[in-house]
Amino acid sequence: MNAIQTLADGWLSPADLQEQYAISKPTQAILRLKKRQESDKFPLPFTKIGKRILL
Repeated sequence: MNAIQTLADGWLSPADLQEQYAISKPTQAILRLKKRQESDKFPLPFTKIGKRILL
């Protein structure tokens, strides 16, 4: 069983996203910081629980 699945089914960590979709961590951070994310055509959905970021 994947370690991230024990945290939350259906969510990926930034490291998992980088591994599976080749989106680097700095690029992910830039996409999360976009202020106009609600109006973007392809937003990066994420949630933050404490220090953990889940995508």
